[in-house]
Amino acid sequence: MPAGVGAPAGELTEFASLDHEAEVLRAEAALAGWLQADGFVGQYERGTNRSLTIEFQVALDPLPAGTRVHNQAALEWTSLPDDNVSAPYSLSPHNALSTERRYDPATGADFYQVVASATVSTPALPATYLAQLNALQSMGAVVMVLSLKQQLSEQGYYWHNLPKEAGFPFLAMCEHTNFVSPEHFGGDHLIYCGDYLPPDHEYFRLTEGELLERYAAALPRFNPQFERSWIKQVWLFRETYAQPIPPLHHSQHIPDLRTPLPGLYFASMSQVYPWDRGTNYAVEIGRRAARLIASDANHR
Repeated sequence: MPAGVGAPAGELTEFASLDHEAEVLRAEAALAGWLQADGFVGQYERGTNRSLTIEFQVALDPLPAGTRVHNQAALEWTSLPDDNVSAPYSLSPHNALSTERRYDPATGADFYQVVASATVSTPALPATYLAQLNALQSMGAVVMVLSLKQQLSEQGYYWHNLPKEAGFPFLAMCEHTNFVSPEHFGGDHLIYCGDYLPPDHEYFRLTEGELLERYAAALPRFNPQFERSWIKQVWLFRETYAQPIPPLHHSQHIPDLRTPLPGLYFASMSQVYPWDRGTNYAVEIGRRAARLIASDANHR
């Protein structure tokens, strides 16, 4: 739609202070939307607005296997904006002699409402395959990136591996701009403080500010001149599944890419063994999964 003509998603609002041209453009856009709503423009001998299809989507949180979910949507609408005319009529701004019914649940003729529902059932994986998935082990990752006004490592070191027993709150500190010049980052100096941690570690629950307090307290150990005023901006990234951990005999318990449920496939970094995680192996297992899916589809 043209600038200034439209409404927020899922909401119809009154449009004020629109000039005549904008009003016409809005009306034309609304008409075009109505004519194309069912996706079959021109299929009727007379008129194209005999039906209207409204679709809705729902995003759900993870559900336990076997859960049944019933979604229902109720939509109420009118094709004209609210112009403060007494219900159940709204006047068309383009023809003072025309009126149109608008949504009014009190009268059957004006009860413009559709109710649609769908029931979804999540299938359960067989116990043997599910046990393989539940046995997979991994560590999470917490990474904080800081933009500094000044260089932290005056010696120009890029990568620091840090012993936890020495009291450092993170496993590695990398000063990226000691490898790639700060001129590529607007003159800022970028440092990366990262750690691999169990998924239930408190670092996954602390706020950005709380975690910054702990991380910043360790930075003077790299440069005694460091001050909090050096910090310009902070970015925090957290992922509970970052580093697979292969235990003894892991190769004998790797879940198959093809799950026991028809049409359902599972590919992860835990299945690239004997290799460690990496972009190359992610691409490789993705291609394996794609070939498997294509092969199964061709043999149906």
